Amino acid sequence: MKNFNKILILMIIAGMVSLNACSYAVDVVERAITKRASFSIEATYNGNGTVTVRWDETGGSNFAGYEIYMTTEPDNEYAGYTVIGAGYSISSISLFKVDSNLQSATANSFITKDIRSILGNGRFFFRVGIIAWDEDPDKITAENGYTGDILTNYINNTDIAEISGLAMVDIY
Repeated sequence: MKNFNKILILMIIAGMVSLNACSYAVDVVERAITKRASFSIEATYNGNGTVTVRWDETGGSNFAGYEIYMTTEPDNEYAGYTVIGAGYSISSISLFKVDSNLQSATANSFITKDIRSILGNGRFFFRVGIIAWDEDPDKITAENGYTGDILTNYINNTDIAEISGLAMVDIY
């Protein structure tokens, strides 16, 4: 009986996807199956080449920062994501922007650089990652690989704790 229920659920999901093939439906199904996306975001084109990304999720007890990701290949939601924003200087790509507000667990928005002047027009996809320290606050010590330099520690001793669902924006 359990196998029948599982097959029935998978058939319903497959039917939903085939009837409504938009990326939102696929993302909802994928999130339900994999638990990959743990919160929603909203992205809005500002009309000047920039995008404002907003979220409501806050960081946990091991919070290290937020990172903002986007596809750099227009009109391809399956393209890889690259980091375009963080609280620390962790990338040298032209789209990347350091925003110290992303170091705060209560931050809830980020404005990109001028994407249009760098990548041109097209449909782009965004995600937000909540970054956590590898250790609890009381175990952030030299014995556990922490150097005392915040950037080095951030690069070497953090992981993505949660990742958002995607948000799509048409830039024109």
